[in-house]
Amino acid sequence: MATLDDLEAALRTSWDPGTVAVYADHLQLLGDTRGELIAIDLRIEDSGPTPELVRRRQEILASWLGAELPHGVIRHGFIDVDATSADPVSQARVAFEGPGALFIRSVAMVGPPSLVAATLAVVAAAPRPSLTHVTIRQWPESTWPPGRRGRAAPGVEVPHGLAEAAPHLTTLELEGREVLPGFGHKNVRRLRVSGWEAIAFDGLPALTELDLAFHFHLDDSPLPPKDGELETLLSPEVLPALTQLDLSRNEPGQFDPHNLGGRKGAFHFLRTLGLRSQLTKLRLPALNTNAELMDLQFVLATMPALRELEIVRVKPQLEHLHRQIEHPTATIRIG
Repeated sequence: MATLDDLEAALRTSWDPGTVAVYADHLQLLGDTRGELIAIDLRIEDSGPTPELVRRRQEILASWLGAELPHGVIRHGFIDVDATSADPVSQARVAFEGPGALFIRSVAMVGPPSLVAATLAVVAAAPRPSLTHVTIRQWPESTWPPGRRGRAAPGVEVPHGLAEAAPHLTTLELEGREVLPGFGHKNVRRLRVSGWEAIAFDGLPALTELDLAFHFHLDDSPLPPKDGELETLLSPEVLPALTQLDLSRNEPGQFDPHNLGGRKGAFHFLRTLGLRSQLTKLRLPALNTNAELMDLQFVLATMPALRELEIVRVKPQLEHLHRQIEHPTATIRIG
């Protein structure tokens, strides 16, 4: 028979209603009111809310979490924290210093480096066994001079306890410049990053999925990587497990959601990317020029493991060249 730890480990890996229902039954046998709360959520999802279910759900939440509920979503006995107001630190404290802290599975935060650092310090202050997903959107300090490299204003320290506090962290979403410098984690498998300097890629040996935008929307002075710098950061030695790469947000420019490539072309970048031979899935931005088509043809010939290729769209003038985009083992989708 599966133990409580077994069920929680299974839910961290794959969230499915069957496992959730077994988990709820197990909690109820132990006298944990979270079990009833989960059962109510499952009934509401299956049959819709009734006044009795809503009332009982509110009673259980109040008895478990107190009068001040964490900001975000509370469902199936777990909490997804939304700390994206003007005061993310206070929102993080309500959640991570409250009675439901052990069951927080995700947190999103925003702000300049000083606020992000303070919010991360709250998150990393104690063990977070359920935390699997962290989202950080960071913008420059208002006092920074234009074009400044570097993460924080003088005196702002980056907390380094996140990896230790959240051993089961699997997904990171980062936006900004040097959001988590020097950060490493042996279990992170999925990374969505806007801003090539947001994180040190060499601390993520288990990373399999990378969605990379070279720049980020609020960067008022995008600093492109030097020749070869980004290619070195994304090498087979640095990311040995990477098999899925999404570059679709890198059309020229610096505006969300697709134009975050700055002046660096995604198709030409692929020509110099050493790990392309290990990729099985590749997603690319719009194909707009004959030069990009030539780059793509060259790259595809050097990707023996590729199984899926998706291109956001092809410029109308190049549509007649669709037949030149081919690969012996990959399914190709365009548009």
